[in-house]
Amino acid sequence: MGATLSAVWSQVEKLILDGISVIPVRDKDDEASVRLAKTPFGSWKKYQSQRVDKSELWALMEFHNTEAVGIVCGKISGNLEAIDVDVKYKTGIDAILFKDIKAIYPELFVKLRIHKTPSGGWHILYRVADGEIPGNIKLAGREATNEELISSPKNKTYNFIETRGEGGYILAPPSLGYSIQKDADIPVLTWEERCSLITLCETYNEVIKVAPTYKPTKTESEYYTENPWDHFNVNCNPVEFLKEFGWEEFKSNPHFIWFTRPGKNKGVSASWNISKRVFFIFTSSTELDANKGYHPATVLSELKFAGDKRKTYQHLVSNGYGIVKPSIEKAIIKKRSLSGDPIPVNFSPAAKEQFEELKSVIQQDHPYGIFWEHSDDEKISISREGVYQVSNGLGFKTFDGKVVQIIDNVVYHRTERYYYDTLKSYIKEEEADIYEDICNSYESFIQKSGKFTIERLPELDDTTVLCDDMHTAYKCYNNGYLVITANDITFNGYELMDKLVWDHSIQKRNYAYGDGGKYIEYLKLAVTDFPQAKKVLGYLSHEYKDETTGFIIVLTEQCPDPKQGGGSGKNVFCNLLKLTTTYTSKPGAQAKFDEKLFPELERSANFRYK
Repeated sequence: MGATLSAVWSQVEKLILDGISVIPVRDKDDEASVRLAKTPFGSWKKYQSQRVDKSELWALMEFHNTEAVGIVCGKISGNLEAIDVDVKYKTGIDAILFKDIKAIYPELFVKLRIHKTPSGGWHILYRVADGEIPGNIKLAGREATNEELISSPKNKTYNFIETRGEGGYILAPPSLGYSIQKDADIPVLTWEERCSLITLCETYNEVIKVAPTYKPTKTESEYYTENPWDHFNVNCNPVEFLKEFGWEEFKSNPHFIWFTRPGKNKGVSASWNISKRVFFIFTSSTELDANKGYHPATVLSELKFAGDKRKTYQHLVSNGYGIVKPSIEKAIIKKRSLSGDPIPVNFSPAAKEQFEELKSVIQQDHPYGIFWEHSDDEKISISREGVYQVSNGLGFKTFDGKVVQIIDNVVYHRTERYYYDTLKSYIKEEEADIYEDICNSYESFIQKSGKFTIERLPELDDTTVLCDDMHTAYKCYNNGYLVITANDITFNGYELMDKLVWDHSIQKRNYAYGDGGKYIEYLKLAVTDFPQAKKVLGYLSHEYKDETTGFIIVLTEQCPDPKQGGGSGKNVFCNLLKLTTTYTSKPGAQAKFDEKLFPELERSANFRYK
């Protein structure tokens, strides 16, 4: 035994000289005591607080007939900690880990001491200068496979990266095939450097406790094929997303993106698992819990809305997240196109296009909105305010208690029936059943509230209607109107008019200026004083009359006895006159100059006594 022990002693002695607590361990299975190789002899707890010297260790190894030793981790060995990488539970994890350490912390990788295990695993050794080494920590593991569960039902997970710290030990080369892969002095790291390595190792953990996600309500589940939370989780750009909250991308590889929290300029504070699409938080210096996984929408809720799920939901919807069921989109598009309300921004592009097309059709068919409403149970109701709105859009008002309608700048007298029928004709609906339901609801509304609705129509402001004043007369035609003063006559098109015009005041012919004409010839033949007749015509044609200076115009024959002549054209004169002004006439034989005459005159704009 002495000769073989001497062969490994030089390496064991180096460990002792380096201030490491070294203990003997079995280098083969002990069938008698059912102890396996790698296990210590008896209790080794005292070696966690006191180191064995060289002579004692030699004696113990000779006594137990072993060439294998273990390194006690923790404070006794100068704050020694080791990272144990077990590839038998995760093939290829060693290559990924070492590659990432080189890429992310190249200055640390150069300093690390690395041992290789007989099974192909690794021990990464270092000391910590300014921190207390904790006990053994499970850093990364995976779920058990179906085959593993069959053989070992109780083992639900398998860890492939762990630490060996206070209360732990590892075997030292050259024991049992352990070898030195990277022969550097055990480095002394700062606590921050140590935590950086630990955090990186935790990145590979596949057994992640993920913070609870939002559970959609039953209504939301029926509304979406993919709710806004899940939609955001699938489509979120993690780098751009965390930048919004002050996090910065630190490093990345094909499997992970690492982030540095706000307030730090480097280091791993969180990771993004690209395949699982989950953030894992390593720092306790944020609103998020350390050592917990988060879906993007949950991070959004915590960082932007202090965990308020309803506000988060509204934010996601307003930013276009959530895939709505086509049947839901179709129903809402129909309602919103009628009501004029916008559709949710998370509707599909096809639905948005359909909405714009339908809205255009609705705008053409119902330019003033609609006065019927669809309730959630598809019942039709008539909106009183909607009726007023459409009525106003169609130009309906009242004047002296009667219905009038303004079309462009012309005011028409309308019957109540005309008003009701016009509103009904405004209803347009492609689906026959729905059209019938709307019409039935409208008829019921008119039956109950038709008269009241007319009473609620706005009154026509008569100051907005074109009318003669003392100095100016207006004569309207199909193609424009005349502005007549004592000194001038001008013709204007209606496009320049800022007043309304009564339909009955418009002569249903086009105005065409010309000298002379049949009417002038007639007047010259019918009257004895043509210049004076022109003045009379001007007065009669002027709608404005000063109540304080009223006149009666008497038309008489030149012959006192009609049998001696007559037929000079008084009726022709009056019939032509009524083309330019309102007209009332009374045969002279029926006129009595008494108290009944003047009220009658007041009812007439102009009175012609023949």
